[in-house]
Amino acid sequence: MRVAVLFLLLFPCVSCAVVDHLYEIHPDEIVILHTNDVHGNIRGMKARWISADNPPPYGGSASMMTFIKEWRRATGGDTGILLFDGGDIFQGTPEGNETRGSLMIALMNLMKYDAGPLGNHEFDFGVENVKRLLAESKVPLMAENVYLPGTELRPPEIPGPIIISHRGIRIGVAGLVTEELKRVTSIENDPSGWHADSEIPAARRAAQELRARGADMVIFLTHCGVEHDTLIAEHADDFDTAPGSPIPARIDLIVGGHSHTRLETAIVQNGVPIVQTGCYGRAVGELRIRWDRAKKRIHSFQYRLVDMMHSRYPEDTVVVEFLKPWFADIDKRMNRIVGRALKPIGRGPRKPVSSPLGNLQTDIMRAASGVDIAFQNKGGIRADVPQGELRLRDLYAVSPFGNTLVTMKLPGAKIRMIVEQSLGYGTTPLEFSGMTVYFDAARSVGDRIVNIFVAGEPLYKERLYTVATNSFLGGGGDGYPWFKEGLDFQETGRNLLDVEVAYYESHPEGVTGPEDARWKSVEEL
Repeated sequence: MRVAVLFLLLFPCVSCAVVDHLYEIHPDEIVILHTNDVHGNIRGMKARWISADNPPPYGGSASMMTFIKEWRRATGGDTGILLFDGGDIFQGTPEGNETRGSLMIALMNLMKYDAGPLGNHEFDFGVENVKRLLAESKVPLMAENVYLPGTELRPPEIPGPIIISHRGIRIGVAGLVTEELKRVTSIENDPSGWHADSEIPAARRAAQELRARGADMVIFLTHCGVEHDTLIAEHADDFDTAPGSPIPARIDLIVGGHSHTRLETAIVQNGVPIVQTGCYGRAVGELRIRWDRAKKRIHSFQYRLVDMMHSRYPEDTVVVEFLKPWFADIDKRMNRIVGRALKPIGRGPRKPVSSPLGNLQTDIMRAASGVDIAFQNKGGIRADVPQGELRLRDLYAVSPFGNTLVTMKLPGAKIRMIVEQSLGYGTTPLEFSGMTVYFDAARSVGDRIVNIFVAGEPLYKERLYTVATNSFLGGGGDGYPWFKEGLDFQETGRNLLDVEVAYYESHPEGVTGPEDARWKSVEEL
């Protein structure tokens, strides 16, 4: 694979430096604004990295709208620019989740997005909910690599590739979702049978289709992650020429999401620019493309990320008024005080290392279900717990997925396989309670466990242990199929967030996170 760097030889006159905002554009210039992985973060936030004591406000959809309107006014109205998203629009906040995405769809309709891909979290409430959102959306939300069961046919509810006529240029747009959809969602257990498959073959077909339909330019809106985007771009040379067209079925641009990568400058892979803004509505990507009409390709471009500081982009009053009744209803529930933290309780890094919050969550799960061992995937812990008085909103940010507590019995051999999986197969590492694991990172993958102790005793391969986890892991999510093989599997029906809230409410004196190391290196044995 060629190194993904920005060559001035490929794109002369490219400038990615942050410059004063200029709205004048050339007749052959295309302006694209884009977001990704907003995850329901439509409220303004506090820029604590600027000032811990007096953080200025930034982010949120109302601030975004001010920036978008500035560009639209300067370029002749709603059709003067293109506005794209990169998926994962709602999961993670009450604003996104309480309506199962409907508020986010209504907001995207109001802001007049042009297109986006389906993100993996759009599937969190099942395929029927995806169908409902697609029906509500005026914005094409696409996924070329999602198929009906046993076929390579796209579900009829999902829009296919589109062509937008913009400034006299026919711009083809297609969408992709991560091919790992089955691993990172519960779609495998959905009765619809919808499934995602490989990204590259679907990209090839879509590019060929768009070129055959007369697209001058082809843009992919992807929710695949920056590493996969670079692979898609790298393989674009393998795309056949579209039938009946002298133009190769190449890709001109990838607007990405999923990996939450803040690309201050575009990556150029195999001649294809790749852009992504990070996450949570903190910044908007601004891409200005100079188009060569004769050669039908990008001549040059300028790219930057624009942080949505309210001092520069004050909140748009139309969006503020639109959101007021939604916020009022949500705040009635979410601003309830549920406890307090004596100090910040952090998640720690996404690797096999115990964190205070992971320890606390799994301790709560184990105590609530009366089991020997409790597991939680680190990717399911979505925020740290701040110090001080805690509202329901604070705990919702930690556990937003609506997962329930499930229990089962597993033999020690299966537990060992689960823990070994956490040590190097690319899956989300686990936190746990009731167990201590000693491992040797220098060993080869699959043979890193040195010893496991449960309640101070060695783990016995054939002994049955009672286990609790969340319903996502219990269904085989995140690449841990062994939970599905548990004996006496019980769905408790108790929401994990409710269990955590009950714990905090039962400790009015305040809560801290256990700081003991449950993952230990072999040197500590």
